[in-house]
Amino acid sequence: VGCNSAYEDNENATAATAVAGTLPTAMIGAQFCFDNAYNGSAPNTGVLTIQTSAAGQYIIYTDGTLSASGGYVSSGGAARDAACVRGVDSTHWMLYVNQGTWTKH
Repeated sequence: VGCNSAYEDNENATAATAVAGTLPTAMIGAQFCFDNAYNGSAPNTGVLTIQTSAAGQYIIYTDGTLSASGGYVSSGGAARDAACVRGVDSTHWMLYVNQGTWTKH
Protein backbone atom coordinates (compact mmCIF):
# COMPACT_ATOMS: atom_id res chain seq x y z
CA VAL A 1 0.00 0.00 0.00
CA GLY A 2 1.77 3.14 -1.16
CA CYS A 3 -0.77 5.98 -1.07
CA ASN A 4 -3.09 7.80 1.36
CA SER A 5 -6.12 5.62 0.68
CA ALA A 6 -6.88 2.28 -0.90
CA TYR A 7 -9.54 -0.37 -1.09
CA GLU A 8 -8.26 -3.93 -1.19
CA ASP A 9 -10.78 -6.55 -2.33
CA ASN A 10 -9.92 -10.20 -1.76
CA GLU A 11 -10.89 -11.79 -5.08
CA ASN A 12 -8.46 -14.71 -4.94
CA ALA A 13 -9.38 -17.54 -7.32
CA THR A 14 -9.28 -19.97 -4.37
CA ALA A 15 -12.12 -18.72 -2.18
CA ALA A 16 -10.61 -19.61 1.22
CA THR A 17 -7.17 -18.07 0.60
CA ALA A 18 -6.00 -15.81 3.45
CA VAL A 19 -4.94 -12.30 2.47
CA ALA A 20 -2.70 -9.92 4.45
CA GLY A 21 -2.11 -6.22 3.94
CA THR A 22 0.61 -4.14 5.60
CA LEU A 23 -0.21 -0.52 6.34
CA PRO A 24 2.25 2.32 5.82
CA THR A 25 3.31 4.41 8.83
CA ALA A 26 0.14 5.94 10.28
CA MET A 27 -0.71 9.44 9.07
CA ILE A 28 -3.64 11.70 9.86
CA GLY A 29 -6.51 11.22 7.43
CA ALA A 30 -5.15 8.20 5.56
CA GLN A 31 -7.70 5.42 5.09
CA PHE A 32 -7.42 1.81 3.95
CA CYS A 33 -10.25 -0.69 3.56
CA PHE A 34 -10.11 -4.47 3.17
CA ASP A 35 -12.87 -6.95 2.34
CA ASN A 36 -13.72 -10.42 1.15
CA ALA A 37 -15.32 -10.02 -2.26
CA TYR A 38 -16.34 -12.53 -4.94
CA ASN A 39 -13.95 -14.43 -7.19
CA GLY A 40 -16.29 -14.91 -10.16
CA SER A 41 -17.71 -18.23 -9.02
CA ALA A 42 -17.86 -18.10 -5.20
CA PRO A 43 -17.72 -15.69 -2.26
CA ASN A 44 -14.22 -15.21 -0.86
CA THR A 45 -13.87 -16.52 2.69
CA GLY A 46 -10.18 -16.11 3.50
CA VAL A 47 -8.96 -14.65 6.77
CA LEU A 48 -8.08 -10.98 6.25
CA THR A 49 -5.14 -9.54 8.19
CA ILE A 50 -4.41 -5.82 8.54
CA GLN A 51 -0.82 -5.45 9.79
CA THR A 52 0.87 -2.30 11.08
CA SER A 53 4.18 -1.34 9.50
CA ALA A 54 6.53 -1.58 12.49
CA ALA A 55 7.02 -1.52 16.25
CA GLY A 56 5.55 1.66 17.70
CA GLN A 57 2.53 1.48 15.36
CA TYR A 58 -0.87 0.52 16.81
CA ILE A 59 -4.44 -0.23 15.77
CA ILE A 60 -7.11 1.18 18.08
CA TYR A 61 -9.58 -1.70 18.40
CA THR A 62 -13.39 -1.36 18.51
CA ASP A 63 -13.41 -1.30 22.34
CA GLY A 64 -10.83 1.51 22.48
CA THR A 65 -7.89 -0.70 23.46
CA LEU A 66 -4.67 -0.95 21.44
CA SER A 67 -3.21 -3.79 19.45
CA ALA A 68 0.30 -4.88 20.37
CA SER A 69 3.12 -2.59 19.23
CA GLY A 70 3.59 -3.52 15.58
CA GLY A 71 0.41 -5.56 15.92
CA TYR A 72 -2.44 -6.47 13.64
CA VAL A 73 -6.13 -7.34 13.43
CA SER A 74 -7.63 -10.30 11.61
CA SER A 75 -11.08 -11.29 10.43
CA GLY A 76 -12.83 -14.58 11.08
CA GLY A 77 -12.65 -15.57 7.42
CA ALA A 78 -16.33 -15.27 6.50
CA ALA A 79 -17.89 -14.11 3.27
CA ARG A 80 -18.10 -10.30 3.17
CA ASP A 81 -15.77 -9.67 6.11
CA ALA A 82 -14.88 -6.00 5.79
CA ALA A 83 -13.08 -3.33 7.80
CA CYS A 84 -11.33 0.00 7.36
CA VAL A 85 -8.62 1.79 9.29
CA ARG A 86 -8.12 5.56 9.43
CA GLY A 87 -4.93 7.28 10.56
CA VAL A 88 -5.51 9.48 13.61
CA ASP A 89 -1.87 10.52 14.18
CA SER A 90 1.64 9.31 13.31
CA THR A 91 1.41 6.10 15.37
CA HIS A 92 -2.28 5.08 15.58
CA TRP A 93 -4.85 3.64 13.18
CA MET A 94 -8.55 3.56 14.18
CA LEU A 95 -10.36 0.33 13.21
CA TYR A 96 -13.89 0.51 11.79
CA VAL A 97 -15.51 -2.91 11.36
CA ASN A 98 -18.05 -2.99 8.54
CA GLN A 99 -18.89 -6.68 8.79
CA GLY A 100 -17.67 -9.88 10.41
CA THR A 101 -15.83 -10.82 13.57
CA TRP A 102 -12.41 -9.24 14.00
CA THR A 103 -9.70 -9.97 16.58
CA LYS A 104 -6.76 -7.79 17.69
CA HIS A 105 -3.23 -9.14 18.11
